[in-house]
Amino acid sequence: MTKDPVRPIYFNIIVIFVIIIWLFLYIKDISSVPFHPDESTQIFMSKDVDLIISGHFNDLIYNSAYLMESEQRYRLLDSPVTRYIIGLARKITNSPSLFVDWDWTKSWVENQPALPGPKLLFVSRFSIAILLPFTLLMYYILSKDIFGKPVALLSSFLLMTNSLILLHVRRSMAEGALIFFIILGLFLLLQLPKKILFLSAIPIVLAINSKQSAFPLILIGIIYIIYLTRKDLKLVFKQVILYCLIAILLFFILNPVLWGNPHTVLNNMFLERNKLTTDQINSVSIENPDFILNNANLKLIGIFGQLFVVKPAIEDISNYENNLISAKTNYLNNILYRGLGRNLFVGSLYFIFFCFGLVTELKKKEFKKYFIILTFFLFFLEILFFIRIPFQRYYIILVPFSILFLSCGLINTFYFLKNAIFHMKSDNG
Repeated sequence: MTKDPVRPIYFNIIVIFVIIIWLFLYIKDISSVPFHPDESTQIFMSKDVDLIISGHFNDLIYNSAYLMESEQRYRLLDSPVTRYIIGLARKITNSPSLFVDWDWTKSWVENQPALPGPKLLFVSRFSIAILLPFTLLMYYILSKDIFGKPVALLSSFLLMTNSLILLHVRRSMAEGALIFFIILGLFLLLQLPKKILFLSAIPIVLAINSKQSAFPLILIGIIYIIYLTRKDLKLVFKQVILYCLIAILLFFILNPVLWGNPHTVLNNMFLERNKLTTDQINSVSIENPDFILNNANLKLIGIFGQLFVVKPAIEDISNYENNLISAKTNYLNNILYRGLGRNLFVGSLYFIFFCFGLVTELKKKEFKKYFIILTFFLFFLEILFFIRIPFQRYYIILVPFSILFLSCGLINTFYFLKNAIFHMKSDNG
């Protein structure tokens, strides 16, 4: 029997139609996403692009005389890529910057000067949100190449409709760029010819400069390059050296704050990040001590909950809960946005399928699958050992991988049941 050539055509038409509808709704609802005060900070800091374009580089370099200035502190604390993207979008659309940063110690009313207008907020959000369609394209190609078309279709659909993704990547914050550059980094590692694998350092460094939690990706790139070029020691040495040089140089270029005294500034970056983490833990401990994850068991429960159970977190802490309640209610009225199936029962089923998918793919002993699994586990261990406050945004880095192995579990279960039914019919026949 020959296959019907019309069926794939109809299927492709349906897929394209779904993508167009999704893209329209995805962009249309950007403004409906409830506001997060950190968006103001990213927009406020996007004026660094104005300084770069105007040639005022000295204003970006670390200066010990301005230790108390918030701008300098943010340059030490935060990865710069998000503010660069927003700054470029403002320039392209001729949108003004914010001249006042959000102050968490003040009320919502007192912070009105730091609240971006509708146009500025949309432009800033759109510049980050538009990265997701390209993320999905690379995610699909990678999944198809490594795990097959059924898994690729299902995982891409689940990622594009995931309520956590739809919330966090449509804000003018780091998560959209983080996910994009992680997937781009993995995509280039697996697609580039051996001789130019070192160029994968570019998106990997951009991922780290979107959010520091992407740091394990540097190690992942080195491991992949060494494995793929292991039969030629000269090529191994050359690739790793070039990879590291590009990573260091690009990190230095993206962070002008380092240009004056790199050693001192790197140390200050580390100290400022530790201080912020300590302040967050102390602050949360006073308000809600049960929220702090102080042991491995609680952290594992936190990871399980954030990936499969917990509803989208509109706010990290409840400072402005009353001010956001209207926007939050309107947003969560959409069944897709409030997290379809995100409860303990369905989440537990998802977790079972996720584990089944992970185990079955491990048993297939294919290097590319091992590589993706290794990437997941390094990010997983990073969160397990270094994250004590279960802010949902901290776990977003694991979502594409959890969805991928959940899809593997569902598809492998389908094939297992299909084969079992076929054998039963054969035995009875």
